Amino acid sequence: MQAGAAQAAPSSAMGQTFTAWFAAPGLTSTALTLAVVLGSAAVSAILTLVAMTTMDTSDTFPTTFSTLPLLMGWSLGGQFVLTGSTSYETVVLTFGLLPMGALTAAGIGVYWLARRRVSVDGSAAPLVPMVARAGAEALAVALLACLVTAPFSLSTKMMGLSNVSVSSSPLMTILLVTVVVFVALVIARSKGQLLERMPSLVMQVGRELGALGVVIGVVLGIFVIIAYIGVALSRGWGFASILLLPVFLPNLVLAALGLGSLGGVTADTDRAMDLATVMPSLGGQQRGDAYAWTWLGSWSILLFVAMIIVIAAAAVRVGVSRARTGQPQWQRTWQLPLVALVVGAIAFYGLLPLRFSGTDTPLRSSSTEAARELYYGIQPNVLTFIAFGIVVALISGLAEFLPMWLYSAFPAALPLAAGKKASAAWLAGTSGSQPGTTSAQQWVYGTDPVTGGSIATDTATG
Repeated sequence: MQAGAAQAAPSSAMGQTFTAWFAAPGLTSTALTLAVVLGSAAVSAILTLVAMTTMDTSDTFPTTFSTLPLLMGWSLGGQFVLTGSTSYETVVLTFGLLPMGALTAAGIGVYWLARRRVSVDGSAAPLVPMVARAGAEALAVALLACLVTAPFSLSTKMMGLSNVSVSSSPLMTILLVTVVVFVALVIARSKGQLLERMPSLVMQVGRELGALGVVIGVVLGIFVIIAYIGVALSRGWGFASILLLPVFLPNLVLAALGLGSLGGVTADTDRAMDLATVMPSLGGQQRGDAYAWTWLGSWSILLFVAMIIVIAAAAVRVGVSRARTGQPQWQRTWQLPLVALVVGAIAFYGLLPLRFSGTDTPLRSSSTEAARELYYGIQPNVLTFIAFGIVVALISGLAEFLPMWLYSAFPAALPLAAGKKASAAWLAGTSGSQPGTTSAQQWVYGTDPVTGGSIATDTATG
């Protein structure tokens, strides 16, 4: 009897969680989540549209009613699909360049919203029902976002083709929005349930990776903002071009990270000459590679100075996240570089590259004239991956003794570099330990006597 009751409990929790979703507070949370996603995409699209109106692209991309939702779809999916034709050929091209500003803003906004509504919309639940509902909500939001953006297309002329139809990619919109919203919801609603199920080693690597990401985002983010505005004003790009900065800020930070690590950008060498006529400023005439000094010249020294600051600050923050010891413990320095390489591979080669791909099909096929496969890509070269791994390994090694040296030489500087809370925990000897978590069984469901909606109460805090 007790075994049966134990088996029925998860089913009951799952049912209560989804019942709460379809109540008014739960649907309100989903609607607000959709508003955050579409709002982020709309801001990105408007900034891009305003910048485009000042460039020589008004004939290629006319500012019609459908341009805004088309750019919203691109902001969420990162792809344009172009279909055009001439009197003798049909060309289908996919242009891929993900402007990560909109998805980053959407992820932060959804996380902030979910944290504040978790106690009123019935989403606080044991781990499995909570994850299941988060996945269903994320997919629903992605499908609705796709319905708003996918139906719109733009007809124009470009590349010598007539009747070119430009549309966003529904599949990529659904995929990326689902992933971003799901991750944000799970992290916001987990209430430590994920942490208490993870091994201490995984938790520690997660803390170190988070500390590394904060330093990279803050230091290189500030550098990119100042450098971009300075370059835009000095080269006469106009104020409107600065509006593109929020749209591509995460992209530029990743690019600065790769170039600052002494990595480079490579183009497909077999097809480099084909694209040279439309992108002569790519640089790297030999083998299609370009580095920080290729584009920035002597000004690239400022990027390398920023990277030195990143290395030092990251070493301090990573070091104080580890348990304080009397001497370096080199056996705990290899985990962070290994995980960072995996994350870096996804970011550098999955999210950052610019890609063209498609087919050129003759209208009248013959034995000597067949469809051609078209592809061209610009992405970080292999050296970027290797150099980034070396930089993170250096940070992980310095983290073993740099915090202690900084505290001994400049005690007041440690809280500034690592944060007051983290520094206090490190000095007290409690850093690197597993924090207390909230048990999944602390949530009790009930009904709001005023609204009639389903609510969940944390019995530990009330």
